[in-house]
Amino acid sequence: MKARNKSIITVLLGGVLLSGGGTPSVWAYETTIDGRDLKINGFFETINIFRSKNFSKNPILTQNRNTAETEIDFTVAEDWRGIRKWSVFFDGRSFYDGVYDFNDNDFGNDAGEPLPGLPNPAPGFGPNRGFRLLGHKPLQFAVPVRPDDHRGKIPRYLAKDKDDLSYRFELRELYTDIEFENAFNTGDNVFLRIGKQQIIWGRSDLFRLLDVVDPIDFGRHLFLEEFETIRKPLWSTQAVWKFGRTGWFADLNLEFDWIWNEFEPAGLGQGGTPYPILTAGDFFRSIKLLNDQGGFLYVGGQPIGINPANGMPLPFAFGGVAFPPGVIGLRNVRKPRNNIGNNQFGVRIEAVYGDVAFSLNYFHGRQQLPSLRGINPNFLPFADIHFPTIEVLGGSADWADPWTASTWRLEFTRTHGEEFPDTLKPRLFRQSDTIRYLIGWDRQTFLRWLNPYRTFLFSGQAFFTHLLQYERIGLQGMPDPDFNVIFTLLIQGFYMSDRLNPRVIQAYDYRGDAYLLAPQVEFIWTDHIDFIAGFNMFFGVEKKFATLLGFNSEEPFGRFREGPIGTFRDNDEFIFRARYRF
Repeated sequence: MKARNKSIITVLLGGVLLSGGGTPSVWAYETTIDGRDLKINGFFETINIFRSKNFSKNPILTQNRNTAETEIDFTVAEDWRGIRKWSVFFDGRSFYDGVYDFNDNDFGNDAGEPLPGLPNPAPGFGPNRGFRLLGHKPLQFAVPVRPDDHRGKIPRYLAKDKDDLSYRFELRELYTDIEFENAFNTGDNVFLRIGKQQIIWGRSDLFRLLDVVDPIDFGRHLFLEEFETIRKPLWSTQAVWKFGRTGWFADLNLEFDWIWNEFEPAGLGQGGTPYPILTAGDFFRSIKLLNDQGGFLYVGGQPIGINPANGMPLPFAFGGVAFPPGVIGLRNVRKPRNNIGNNQFGVRIEAVYGDVAFSLNYFHGRQQLPSLRGINPNFLPFADIHFPTIEVLGGSADWADPWTASTWRLEFTRTHGEEFPDTLKPRLFRQSDTIRYLIGWDRQTFLRWLNPYRTFLFSGQAFFTHLLQYERIGLQGMPDPDFNVIFTLLIQGFYMSDRLNPRVIQAYDYRGDAYLLAPQVEFIWTDHIDFIAGFNMFFGVEKKFATLLGFNSEEPFGRFREGPIGTFRDNDEFIFRARYRF
């Protein structure tokens, strides 16, 4: 039996497991120890995803993630020496993703194929097995895809082996909360949270705007899971001065966040794994291999090296030899040192004025997505990855509008120091101040021809992006658009006393010419068990950009024009999730 067929049977016969994260409002187990509350909650979950190109080919397993998560909240003291409440919270998660075992042919240690047009071993590349070609003709890159193959791994960044990808225990959160009553005899309360935690800013879904403090692990399943599940908690300190009702404001808080965790970038998805967002993990692994061992580029489907006589490009079939190590590709990843000078921090003011709840935010930290800075761009970039310092100034507001019977949400940021690719610059990057803003709308609406007894939820968002320092001449310069907007729309119904809940999620990337359609059905069987089944359908077009070889191609810069939806086009998915809460 082939691995992919075996995996489907294994999944369909597998255990019915669990449900999503977050601090629960109702705890599964509560008791009192010497007058102090102990609360325990947990769940088991299985998520199984099958991928098929336009549903026209046999499906392959891309995720068989089985998770167990436990949350414990213990009250240490209450009303003690000026402390209103002192508690400790723990959240631990362990998982096993069987895709690297059950679908070994696509994502395990039997994945990949020999590179065309090269012998075994391939000059520079080594053993000619376990590769895929990234992108479409004319320019393609050779990517080693096996998880236990060391080739192209990036130490301290994208270097997990099969065991690390397959199963792991994660300390999600571990912090202590202390709330001081009448702090400094002011009559105000002060809240302090110290430890590994999630710091959540903003009010958006699917795509982030103001929620910039903690990085996101996009390699888990792109941007398609709740942020609370894929956000990376960091060791940090949060202090909130609660002024309460003050002057014009019905409520007023001042928050300071100090992130003393070693810098943690966003998770991109390692090369060869099922979900490398923007295919960036694949690209980085391919150019890291070129730097470490040398090798060939693929142009028009043929391996191209250099002429040993004059150093000019020459096909392997006509005597071209491999690029030597250290000439092209990715050299190093420059993460900031973990010292107090590189710590990140944020300040937020939250208030309620009339019917409007709003915030003003400032964050000083690092860009969480990598910036590729060229070192020797005379022919092809010899580059390092950097995470530059950025400053984000922004705010948010939301209010209920009785005239439209809706809730409106706004977010705004201006980011200074962000870096973008720019092929017109000698080092292939450019800093640009960036303005982003969000308009969100939520409304409960009757569609009586579908359900005469219960409203439907409509939730729409528009994400706008403006790059203020921008240059492009034709298809040279900055591949990112100077202006873009992404629209999202959620429509959800409620049936059988809210136990059967169909929904449709849509997203449209205007400049990327890309569209996501995700219909789902949730069935809540009991208070402990529920299921979700649905599809993710990605639509987009190939977009090219100028290369440094004098012609246009999708690789390496077209991905920025296609966006996170367009780069995943034709990879349609069926999802089944089962949950058990305890």
